[in-house]
Amino acid sequence: MIDLIVWSAVFVVVWAMVVAGLHWKQIGVITPFSGFLLASIVFVMPGFIYFYFFYDKVEFVQNALLNALLGLAAATAGGFLAESQFIQPSYQHWKRPLGTIQWCYSPRTYLITALTTMVLVSTYFILLGYIPLLEGIRILLAEGFKPGLVNTPRIMRDIYVNPDAQYIPLQGMLEALRYVGMIIVCIWFVHWYRIGYRRRLALLILLAAVFWLVATGQRWPLLHLLAACLIYFSVVLPRRQFKRIVFTVAMAGMLVGTVLTALLGRTNEQLTSLLEVLYFGGGSLVGRVLYGNAIAPVLSFDLFPNRYSLLYGDSYLQNLISYLPGPYPSFPVTFYMIVIGDTRGFTAPPDFYTEAYLNFGYIGTVLISFLFGVVLVGVTRIILPLLKTLIGLSLYTTMTLYLSMTSSTGIAFFVGWIIVAGAIVGLSQVIVFIECFGQNFNTRFGWNWRDTTKHHRLRLLEKEVVRE
Repeated sequence: MIDLIVWSAVFVVVWAMVVAGLHWKQIGVITPFSGFLLASIVFVMPGFIYFYFFYDKVEFVQNALLNALLGLAAATAGGFLAESQFIQPSYQHWKRPLGTIQWCYSPRTYLITALTTMVLVSTYFILLGYIPLLEGIRILLAEGFKPGLVNTPRIMRDIYVNPDAQYIPLQGMLEALRYVGMIIVCIWFVHWYRIGYRRRLALLILLAAVFWLVATGQRWPLLHLLAACLIYFSVVLPRRQFKRIVFTVAMAGMLVGTVLTALLGRTNEQLTSLLEVLYFGGGSLVGRVLYGNAIAPVLSFDLFPNRYSLLYGDSYLQNLISYLPGPYPSFPVTFYMIVIGDTRGFTAPPDFYTEAYLNFGYIGTVLISFLFGVVLVGVTRIILPLLKTLIGLSLYTTMTLYLSMTSSTGIAFFVGWIIVAGAIVGLSQVIVFIECFGQNFNTRFGWNWRDTTKHHRLRLLEKEVVRE
């Protein structure tokens, strides 16, 4: 007997891949629309298909898979139809070779902004009292591997996943600054390194930013960083070279992700040898990426709307409120506690399609997904000119990242991007103002203040890169 739901899901996935490929071929770079479709294909659909067979096709998993394929089909259709209106032939091939990307700000502005952001990020760990990743490594060296190695110190004082913990002021904002701000900083200094400008300093800042990004031992910030790098490389590298670097980035992600997974120690087994630890880390990582994030969304279809009524927008409102000062949990935390029934634990964000269903049912999934596909194509046309400058490229990269990842994390994290990106641009503008004030002070009183706003050395460097 033909399984219509599974074959429909396969057809929708293939169609979405074709549309994403055609969109990428036309524009020349990864865009929010193509990124959203690819993220849906890689991080959402495999999990729903896996649990469809794991739970032996019971009714609630059929509903879950049906909802996911309807959402992906609607998003693909919305973007496909919108392309004829928003994407014109003049918007083809927005690739930007390294030498053609302008600085916009001086190197000093980027450096001061990056260091200031890191200081703010470190404030969270100062208030926490320790760095979970280093605490886990300390326990590993002193006592050997044991379950909950990094995960225990990670949640021990986190009020959002542990009701017995103590609230840290502005915790949500500081975490958003770490997740988003450090990726923006990484893009800046990857670019510095690629064009050969102050490479040692660029590498040092880059390593520091990566450390703060994974300082809690979580793996998904690393995944977001690697995805952001791929978006960046899709802009600055020729297509053949980009395809080669995809493999390198994937292998680096698997290696570091395996180590982080092993250090988290989310297992009840007593692992003794290094080989056992790495095998556990690799297997857990693959399972988490392909289907682990789908367990809570799939199980929620057994609860909504049978035991719980539809939310009618409450999840979106809760995510907005979570960014206000105070210990307000975001919906991914509430969702995990409702579905899994655990008052301590982890964030488990529903994917974009599941969250739409939890709020407005199947009709909501179809309408919201269709409109979101249209919006993504429209946003693509608006933000492509950002690729001309380094600050614009970093904003384009991270905006594309978080719009793409809404497929698996919902819309909550994109709200964080809006707040943090605005804060970083504002901070950069303040630094530029101070530099201009210093330049004017130098002109008036004769002090030796270098002009860092329109810096002659940058123009020389750009010319050298173009010549190379």
